Amino acid sequence: MRRLVALFGFPLLTLAACAPTGSAPSGGDPDHRWEAFHQRATEIAEAWQPGPAWASGYVPLQGPTVLVGDPDLTPDLKTALAAGWYRDQIQIPATRPAAGTIRFPDGKLAVPLVSAAEAYRQLDQGDPPPCEGRPKGPAPTTESGPNGTVSAPAGTACVPLTVTAVTLGTVPVRTSRGQAEVPAWLFTVAELGTRVARVAVAPQAVTALPEPTAPT
Repeated sequence: MRRLVALFGFPLLTLAACAPTGSAPSGGDPDHRWEAFHQRATEIAEAWQPGPAWASGYVPLQGPTVLVGDPDLTPDLKTALAAGWYRDQIQIPATRPAAGTIRFPDGKLAVPLVSAAEAYRQLDQGDPPPCEGRPKGPAPTTESGPNGTVSAPAGTACVPLTVTAVTLGTVPVRTSRGQAEVPAWLFTVAELGTRVARVAVAPQAVTALPEPTAPT
């Protein structure tokens, strides 16, 4: 029970504050009001039933796209990542690999996986719109130096992120069973100093996070 309250403490307390109760009016003794509030929060926590997958399946507590490492992102790169602007410069495999294994602190789970091509389609959300006054592609600029002109990189253009390689690996993901090592397709992106991971677990093996509801 403590674990459930810790994970969903804020939404449960919010529901407890908003849900109607049969407790004493708000003008009563402060200690009594807090006792009634705590009782209501406990009722909501006990009424929440996460299902068997919470303890035995794969219930991710974060999104399926993960940056591997901590890159120094420019505003342009942050925009491209958030919008899902990608372009591939390689042949991305369309064959689904054999089943993979999720490793939890309390055990392992075999799961079907999607292909790299399927993962890329989930990752790629289209091309960026035209950016007025911005270059259509990265291009070098020249600067005067003591020995003439030298090349210097221009500012990041309004272009997609370029995928140059992909491999199957694992990535840490927060789940209902603690942090797990989850199979993922790792995409090398030319503009980044790190890789972009997309969880490779097939949709049928993923259980959505249940929503806590106030008891009636």
